[in-house]
Amino acid sequence: MNKAIEYFKRYFSTKNMIYYLLFVDLVIFLLLLFFMIQNIQLLNWDQDFYAHQSDFVSTLSLSLTKTAATKVSNTPEVQSNNSTSSLTQVTSSSITFTSRSDEQLKFPIVMYHYINDEKNDYKTDPVGYNLTTPTSAFENDISNLVNSNYKSYFLKELNSFSNEDNPVVLTFDDGYKDFYTNAFPILKKYKFKSTIFIITDKVGQNGYMTWEDLSELSESGLVEIGSHSISHPDLSKTSESLQKEQLLKSKSEIETNLGIEVVSFCYPSGKYNETTLRLLPITGYKYAVTTRAGLYEKKDGVFEMKRIRADHEGLTNKNIVRQ
Repeated sequence: MNKAIEYFKRYFSTKNMIYYLLFVDLVIFLLLLFFMIQNIQLLNWDQDFYAHQSDFVSTLSLSLTKTAATKVSNTPEVQSNNSTSSLTQVTSSSITFTSRSDEQLKFPIVMYHYINDEKNDYKTDPVGYNLTTPTSAFENDISNLVNSNYKSYFLKELNSFSNEDNPVVLTFDDGYKDFYTNAFPILKKYKFKSTIFIITDKVGQNGYMTWEDLSELSESGLVEIGSHSISHPDLSKTSESLQKEQLLKSKSEIETNLGIEVVSFCYPSGKYNETTLRLLPITGYKYAVTTRAGLYEKKDGVFEMKRIRADHEGLTNKNIVRQ
């Protein structure tokens, strides 16, 4: 027993304990340093991996080609051939597919509301005036686009642009009757496509199209019909459950009445939030347009697509040229 006590005193003296603790601390420090280095390497690898994954998904969802030889790893690069017209220097461009990192793809998505010759007094109705394009100005827009070799597409045809196409997408918000009476005859005349967004609760009401009108438009092959919600609420201030109802019910009602698939959405008054962006793909939508001004760019994604707003002068003085 005494020998054991003596052994303990000899090897666990204060001096030896200090050395022992220092040794333990050194071992712990080296282990921590080793794991930190390993974690940094793993983190860098993860960031690189997800960066490539994000690039891949973006390319896959926004690849604009019909060419059979085009692979998923291809991405667009814009090459412009300038040709000036009366429509504010409209240009003709072609699209080629090169490196995956290219972000230069741009094309105009035009936003119209009313097409009529009635709201001509800015002083009495400034909002209506700015949302209205006179019929003659609208036809001038379409004529200039056609003469400048623009080719029209539905919003849902985002994946079908070929290298030789010079794409433009025309959109009309709210579902006003004057689209059917004034705009559609002009679109038929020039064989130009468009995408309209309807508020389902407004269908059949005074100043809005009926389901019969919409059925004729859909069957014409020139009009895609998308949703503008049930009742045009501010989605940025709407609960998740009500947002989901607005998205699902409006989609279902259009599909049931017209026998078509609805994949395009337009945010009411351009208002939305992160919840809206999360719900769109869940509820079956593939594309959504905003009221943010500018040409559509690949980097915007498919649920925050910018548009060029046509006003009382149509597209006059609106820059739809791809730089």
